[in-house]
Amino acid sequence: ALQEAEIAVEAAQQKLAALGASAGDTAQGLTRLEIRSPLSGVVVERRASAGGVLKEDETLFQVADLTQVCIDVAVPAQELGQLREGMAARVRTSAFDHEGQARLRTISALIGTQNRQATARLVMPNPRGLWRPGLAVQVELQAEAAEVPVAVPVDALQTLDEARVVFVRQGPTFEARRVEIGRSDGRLVEIVQGLKPGERYAARNSFIVKADLGK
Repeated sequence: ALQEAEIAVEAAQQKLAALGASAGDTAQGLTRLEIRSPLSGVVVERRASAGGVLKEDETLFQVADLTQVCIDVAVPAQELGQLREGMAARVRTSAFDHEGQARLRTISALIGTQNRQATARLVMPNPRGLWRPGLAVQVELQAEAAEVPVAVPVDALQTLDEARVVFVRQGPTFEARRVEIGRSDGRLVEIVQGLKPGERYAARNSFIVKADLGK
């Protein structure tokens, strides 16, 4: 019985030592214990509560570093040949009006037997903390990049007398300038002819200029 008691005491002392306390501390009461997270971040889950009892191996808090977030994208098998690590991507969400830039980090080597899709993981900086885990997003991967002398947003193009035009500022007014367009990625359109670099034009509100012209 004595040997068993001594073993129990030794085990208790080892537990106290692991907590940074000694046997003498128990006489005054062990009332405060600081637990430091190994990383800086945000507490996303808390299991500890005042008056609660926890096991030795139980998780007290879950801390996440949200300065950058990961995005998992389901990619059909027939499109995997177009992906490569390091590709740039544009990330949007319907939850708020904000756009982010991400990079393709890894591509899963396995394809799901049910959906015939692989998982591509992207990493995106999140300095403002706007992007939260669990948020549904739309991802546009950039297959290739090309530099063009002049490009305008899609909204800047209007159709006038069956011709594509851009409304170029001329002093206090706008001039409907016929342009020849080239490649487009759905967001920007290449202007092959009709607009010079540095010229100011109506972008998002070009439809208002067209409506005023119709009046």
